Amino acid sequence: MPDISHEFVCVGCADRSGPCREFETAQHWALGHSGRNPSHTTYRETIHRYWQTAMVD
Repeated sequence: MPDISHEFVCVGCADRSGPCREFETAQHWALGHSGRNPSHTTYRETIHRYWQTAMVD
């Protein structure tokens, strides 16, 4: 089963971190993006978690 992934998307310009296994990697991207673009201060985070189900009698 795939790992959990995190992705940040800048609301100001739609630039994105891309999927990252570690939250801190995606967060580092967002903080760096804000540093390079001081007016870009709002982000949307998407977390991908994978689920598996099984039938039970």
